[in-house]
Amino acid sequence: MSLKRFAFPISIAAASLLLYSAAPAFAASHVTSQAFNRSHTTNQNAHRRVQRGEITAVTATSITLGSTTYTLAANVSVHYHEYSLSVAEIPVNTKAVIFLNGSGVVTAIRLSSDPSLPAHPVLRGTITAISSSSITIDGYTLPVSANVTIKSDGQTLALSAIPANAQAIVHLNRTGTVVLILLTTDVQAGIQGTVTADTPTSITIGTTTYTYAPNVTIRYRQYTLTPSEVPVGSQAMVTLNSSGQAATVILLTDSSLPNSSTVQGTISSINGTTLTINSYSLSLAANFTVTYEGTTSLTNTVTTGETAIARLNTAGQISQLIVEVSGNSSGSN
Repeated sequence: MSLKRFAFPISIAAASLLLYSAAPAFAASHVTSQAFNRSHTTNQNAHRRVQRGEITAVTATSITLGSTTYTLAANVSVHYHEYSLSVAEIPVNTKAVIFLNGSGVVTAIRLSSDPSLPAHPVLRGTITAISSSSITIDGYTLPVSANVTIKSDGQTLALSAIPANAQAIVHLNRTGTVVLILLTTDVQAGIQGTVTADTPTSITIGTTTYTYAPNVTIRYRQYTLTPSEVPVGSQAMVTLNSSGQAATVILLTDSSLPNSSTVQGTISSINGTTLTINSYSLSLAANFTVTYEGTTSLTNTVTTGETAIARLNTAGQISQLIVEVSGNSSGSN
């Protein structure tokens, strides 16, 4: 009988012990659930830090995508392909991707189109109009840099010396300004083919080798290259001077450099001063910076697996890396 009386209190005690020990487990589960909810909310917020849509309005301090207006950071960057634009140059009724910091302020804008600028920074055609500050070619009226270089047959000309209806190759810089005009009245102005060999003093197109002129100009899109940097296998257009030397080399393809001055993708490796993103192994510029959450610093760290936008200088080096928040994508383009 005493055993039965003793057994009952033990059962109550055991039940109490079970309830007592279960409470922290429930609390821990509740905390975990709260943590998940906070994490889920954070992920949703991060998810919204990239927005895509059509620009319906722009002011000096804000941009509107669809019906939603966002504040612009004082140092907001605006890009269209290779071009860096000002806020005043943003066209309405065009699609864009905007990047927001943790406060919801726009720190970067990437335009998908701009009717005032060609998609490619190299134009070839007839110059139909010239003024002291602009030229019209291939339907685009473009500002001319005060330091523009104009070449014909290897010689440098003044803007006013360009003849009417001249055939030319025109190069634009990152702001859409003409920085180089090559008049294609030179001897054999349109040699085009595959680069089969390249040395510091000559280039071979197909089976024909041409000596580089002393002041040769070599360009691939917005990049300025040296003779030893021309990749074999690329497609090129060569203009010769009256001496038969390669006065200009315009690369049409280059597997070692991206088409645009901005590259977006996942960082797959970091090796000293070289970073690989989206299959391109690119050198870091001496003044390389990292932007994270709208803050730019020389000391911000970067790790493999992160998604980023790399901005390249005219030498094809990474000058700035904008690290995106994990899970950034929203809407449709």
